[in-house]
Amino acid sequence: MSTMLGSAQPSTGATSMRRPAWVWVISIFFLFSFGYTLICSALVRSGAMPLTPAQRAYFSGLGVFHTAIIVSCGLLTLTATAFLLALRKIAVTLFGISFWLDVGFAVVNSLAHYSLGHSGAANWFQVMAGSPLVLMFLGWRCNALLFFYARSLRQRGVLR
Repeated sequence: MSTMLGSAQPSTGATSMRRPAWVWVISIFFLFSFGYTLICSALVRSGAMPLTPAQRAYFSGLGVFHTAIIVSCGLLTLTATAFLLALRKIAVTLFGISFWLDVGFAVVNSLAHYSLGHSGAANWFQVMAGSPLVLMFLGWRCNALLFFYARSLRQRGVLR
């Protein structure tokens, strides 16, 4: 069967299924994206990347919980991508969990900084204003599209 999102041969017994082209594109993109994120995180933590005072205050104020959630989202997405490359159904669930964890964390984080008068409240809004906010919404859109794409592969019987 062939679609705009790639082609896949129905599985019959021992024959293997060909990976849709978009699965390869997504996997390669997320591998590079994950590596880029790790490098940027290391540069921010080491002080090698120049930051505005608001960004510096925000990142220095992130605690263990915040860091654990951020790392968890990244690892969940990387794991989901690996399962998508392996054409496994669990990828759909992992993409969904990662998406909602990311959105939930951002909402809770913004509300906590805003409503509780957290010392970094102004910093969070200064850090997120402009392009970081646009990138955050773009990332959510990409993650949602990944979830729906993986779900469509599962519904068509491409994922096992």
